[in-house]
Amino acid sequence: PSSTGTRSYLFVENVITQSRQDALDRGFPAAWGELAADYEMDQRVIGQDGTDRFGGRYAATVRDDLTAIPTLSLVMEMDDLFGSQGIYANPTERGELWERATSIELIHPDGRDGFQIDAGLRIQGGISRYIASKNSLRLLFKEDYGPTKLEYPLFGAGAGSTFDSISLRSSSGEHLVGIHYIRDEFLRRSQLSTGSVSSHGTYMHVYINGLYWGMYNPVERIDGQFAANYFGGTKGEYDVLDAGDLGQEGISVVSGSLDAWSTMEDLARQVSMARTQAEKTAAYLRLQGLDPDGNRDPELPIHLDVDNYIDYLITNIYARNRDWPIRNYYMIRRRGSDSTGFKFLVWDAE
Repeated sequence: PSSTGTRSYLFVENVITQSRQDALDRGFPAAWGELAADYEMDQRVIGQDGTDRFGGRYAATVRDDLTAIPTLSLVMEMDDLFGSQGIYANPTERGELWERATSIELIHPDGRDGFQIDAGLRIQGGISRYIASKNSLRLLFKEDYGPTKLEYPLFGAGAGSTFDSISLRSSSGEHLVGIHYIRDEFLRRSQLSTGSVSSHGTYMHVYINGLYWGMYNPVERIDGQFAANYFGGTKGEYDVLDAGDLGQEGISVVSGSLDAWSTMEDLARQVSMARTQAEKTAAYLRLQGLDPDGNRDPELPIHLDVDNYIDYLITNIYARNRDWPIRNYYMIRRRGSDSTGFKFLVWDAE
């Protein structure tokens, strides 16, 4: 059989009047598993019925707002989302068994070239899987669906343009506590401003099967390809580790192994357990691949990038990140003689 071609056509006037009944008429279900479905554009905000809570402020700008930033259109089988084995109807399920095929199109309102690519889609997140109706999503580029990588400058100049995976963050945790979709993005940009590597992000409108699904925050997924984009080499040269999320805490391997991490932990304990300041200093220097005089010892591997670690701590402490450090961060280290030590990256700082 031939491959399926997908093209999306979105009309602003239809989006503004999007209602629950419109969605049901188009085949969307009345519920997502045990959760009541929510489809309509909020009349309290954009005044579909002629009244709203904001004196017409957003009703007057919504047409421009829907074309002020790019759009991602996801198209896929309804059952793969909302059926008994659908990922949106079972948001707490994880892993490859809960990955479904989708088409992804990037549409720029100014007419610049975007892209269309077939990929895999999963639900992403920790506590948001249980408390949010607007779920975060993860795009995975695999041979099973199409190209094995997305090659596109999605995050602009200075960011990577080759991706194995992209996260579409819903910012649901921020929405629920009345913050305005910027905290996580702010912390990642703050880490970037220190001179450290961090995940780049942006904002886009997302549609699913032509229905407006809300504003999302696409970000670079931290994996082996991410490491290779910014530190060179190939993705197989890196240990990439994840500290987990709520209920899934613990250091786990994204790629590589835990060997170097375990050694670094042992060296760090030696610093804290040293009996004298001289022993403490020597252990601290050894952690950085330095001899007791502070000079680089080529026989000692570098396990920690101390400057990165300091800036990483400052970023989280400054922003009062209370969902950390027991979870919600990544670590990257290149193996071999070219290693400059583990680098810590902000993640899920909302």
